[in-house]
Amino acid sequence: NVLENFSGGGSLNTNVTTASTSDTSTDNEPVNMIMPVHSILPAFDNPNLYFGAYLSSRNTGEHLDNFIYTNSLVSNRWLKPEENLALSEEHVIVDLTYDSNKRMTAVGVRMNNGIAEYDIFKKETSDFKSSWVALESNKVMRSLCNDIKYGKLIGCSSYDGQIYESKNRMLSYGDWVGPINFDKPMRKVMFDKEGYMIGIGLIDNFIYRKKTEHWRNSKWDVKNANQTKVYDLVYDNDGCLIATTKDGIKKQLHPDFSSKFVPLREFDQEHDEILDNL
Repeated sequence: NVLENFSGGGSLNTNVTTASTSDTSTDNEPVNMIMPVHSILPAFDNPNLYFGAYLSSRNTGEHLDNFIYTNSLVSNRWLKPEENLALSEEHVIVDLTYDSNKRMTAVGVRMNNGIAEYDIFKKETSDFKSSWVALESNKVMRSLCNDIKYGKLIGCSSYDGQIYESKNRMLSYGDWVGPINFDKPMRKVMFDKEGYMIGIGLIDNFIYRKKTEHWRNSKWDVKNANQTKVYDLVYDNDGCLIATTKDGIKKQLHPDFSSKFVPLREFDQEHDEILDNL
């Protein structure tokens, strides 16, 4: 709760079931799951498929298998695969992304003698229902991001919220260098459609943007932050950001950084599709 700033939220009206051989089966048993969805990740090959993870603010031991997916964000119907949900018997998923080979990657946190340890896992194959494989890590990086322009893997440290760069490739993420350009601490960073780095504030969960596209030398524009409190962000095809929040899934009204977010079901704007699936 404290580690991931999961404040309030409570139980939302979210339909969550354990997936059978058919996702539309009426025989699925409801899963006792405390919402809201925390992490979100779109699929590469299906524009309607999204993956996610939720965090429980109580009885966390009952929610280690917190990997979920949906075939419709608007429906708010989330499913759990029948198998290979949990990272391990101790880890809870706190971040989802892809590696440079489009393999789903997760960061999981566990408590070790009162100390939070963050470990990195990858899916064994491109099938999201395949097993999770643990990788070597430094136990510190709480979220990951691919800097495509420079071909580097970067991430935010759980110690100081600063950005670090991985020295490793493929199956090892043990060595990191940084902090790079010490600035306001973030819980997660990514890149917007213009190539600027954006981040989610570690303390306030606001959305920040670098002043220039050269993030290694640019500071966060704190005066023009989007003051919507979010847990995670992804782009929709129309260039509007989709956010996970304590009040459920929301979407920007317009494809502008400062645009207001509204509940996804209340989104009524029409924009041209300006982005590919991701």
